[in-house]
Amino acid sequence: MTKTNTDSIRRSVLGAALALTAGFIVVPAGALHAEGGTVLKSVPSSDLAILDPIWTTAQITGEHSFLIYDTLFSIDSSGMAQPQMLESYSVSDDGLSYTFVLRDGLTFHDGTPVEAADCVASVERWSKRRPDGEMMNAYGAKWAVVDARTFTLTLDKPYSNVEAGLGDNARPAFIMRQEDAATDAFEQIKTAVGSGPYMFDEEAWRPGSKVVYHKFAEYVPRSEPSDGFAGGKVAGPDTIEWTVIPDSATAVNALIAGEVDMVISPTPDLLPLLDADPNIETMTLSPIGFQGMLRFNSLATPTDKAGVRKAINLVVQAHQEEYLSAMVGLPENYRVCLTPMVCGSPYETMVGTEQFTDVDVKAKVAEYLEEAGYADEPVVVLDPTDQQALHSMILVLAQQLRDVGINVDLQATDWGTVSKRRTTKAGPAEDPNGYNIFPTWWGANSMLNPITNVPLNTAPGGENWYGWPSDETLESLRLSFADARTEEEKQKIVDDIQQRFFDVMPYVWVGQYFAPMGYRTDRIDGIVSGGTPVYWNITLKD
Repeated sequence: MTKTNTDSIRRSVLGAALALTAGFIVVPAGALHAEGGTVLKSVPSSDLAILDPIWTTAQITGEHSFLIYDTLFSIDSSGMAQPQMLESYSVSDDGLSYTFVLRDGLTFHDGTPVEAADCVASVERWSKRRPDGEMMNAYGAKWAVVDARTFTLTLDKPYSNVEAGLGDNARPAFIMRQEDAATDAFEQIKTAVGSGPYMFDEEAWRPGSKVVYHKFAEYVPRSEPSDGFAGGKVAGPDTIEWTVIPDSATAVNALIAGEVDMVISPTPDLLPLLDADPNIETMTLSPIGFQGMLRFNSLATPTDKAGVRKAINLVVQAHQEEYLSAMVGLPENYRVCLTPMVCGSPYETMVGTEQFTDVDVKAKVAEYLEEAGYADEPVVVLDPTDQQALHSMILVLAQQLRDVGINVDLQATDWGTVSKRRTTKAGPAEDPNGYNIFPTWWGANSMLNPITNVPLNTAPGGENWYGWPSDETLESLRLSFADARTEEEKQKIVDDIQQRFFDVMPYVWVGQYFAPMGYRTDRIDGIVSGGTPVYWNITLKD
């Protein structure tokens, strides 16, 4: 069996523009970059604090990476993986051997050619931190260079998700230079050099304020039409600028005034202002939405006790609508969902969820806390005040936990700091950066599959995702999903996973919500939807 596709590309465009807070000059959105050319100005979802897409799962780092890196595969609008950097690839009849051939002429931003050794090193690094890569390793994955443009993958047993895993819309295997990919997967890379459609302007980078990207003249799109995240990804604007504006009202006013072209995450209460402007349109990036999450540090007292985690989860599930309403406003912007496997997904299951309804919450919480030996230890909760939805979620949580007798230490900070502090394994008593709970969100399409659900990994050893829960039973069930051959088998495994999940409680899910973005229709056209904001195929109007 042979699968072939020719002529690869990637072209992403993200941006941000001038800080519109006090002390910065506002430049009209149609203004030219100092070196000439067109400029797209966008207010991103948060500040870019970390450049390494392997070291972190922060969405803003993913958005940055789609701009500067290329991928071997990308996912089209039907959910199928299609080649991007590859001229062709083939799979042996037994499913154990893959051969990949790169397109000719792929070039890194420093002028060096992209070669098979870069791809192998990048995929191997990716595989140490990403669920699909970890699964491939469990199936005996061995990558090898054949020549400058050709490399292979061999497996001990067939794994059906190779292409989709490498091209995942949330965290694909971004291809780096071999020297960068040689960095330990648990250490951050020091550079941001890719072969994608835009180059990162490190000199113009002002953390907390501004990020700039310039079109890479040597990048050549695929010849196929754009289709989802696959096909021809054509870069339009010469420069992409992100302006970090923590205050949503300021960002929305800038969009209405024409000072920026896009605002990725306007707060729900401001959407009527955007809808009232004939030159602005709002759209939802993902039809299945996002899943809010509270992640425990399972190594730190007192959230190292399952009883404490179950108590906190019960508080949330019993009042989920209060959280969602505070986060995104009107009911059309959210969906109450009592299953962590995502409502509306192929593997939605209500097994075990009856415990969250018709329950005396205070009495059951007291039972859980007594079971855990909770002795009024402070629970340090990180509060990213520059992320409206997460900030609102945390304020509701803090009050409700106090109401049931949990000692909450609420620590206000920003999202960039949360992204750094959540890597701290030591608890608050041992390290000033320690914590017990941090909030985040995930694209719901990542959470519905046990393999792609990153925080569901409970492999012992402390090398799984931040929070580091450990449970061999749950992890064994998760891995068994990849071996299931029928949908009936898969659903049975998902039911068993959910039952064990409720015993272990590696995280708290907070329903589903839908996050619209706003953009000026009189300035831009061609926005691609798919969950992660990307900017290829955007054209700027005169």
